[in-house]
Amino acid sequence: VRRPTAKKTLAAMPRIVLNDKSALFRHASLELFSSGESSGANVTCVPAEFGPIEASEIEGSLVVASPRSAKGGLSDGTKRSIQQSSTAIVYIERGDGITFVNKAIHAQQAGARAVIIGD
Repeated sequence: VRRPTAKKTLAAMPRIVLNDKSALFRHASLELFSSGESSGANVTCVPAEFGPIEASEIEGSLVVASPRSAKGGLSDGTKRSIQQSSTAIVYIERGDGITFVNKAIHAQQAGARAVIIGD
């Protein structure tokens, strides 16, 4: 069955406006190294729309969030790990009903230097 979409419905649909600073036109590269290693894994990433737009290089120690999705906030152990490192970069898994922005806020409030949200 074919149903035409009403112009009123189309007009009410939200639209994403892209500009030259939109993340779709940017890319990031993430290199992971074990302590003392000279080479590591390289991963292509998409930067968040709410993050910095200028090119930057950040080095730090990786802290895996607990709970991994940051649902209910970060555990006290995760917060301690972040606070013990002046260069903490927190890995948080996507999903579990928590927005990317809220995940980043949890990490920021704990003192993280950066956050990686992944699958």
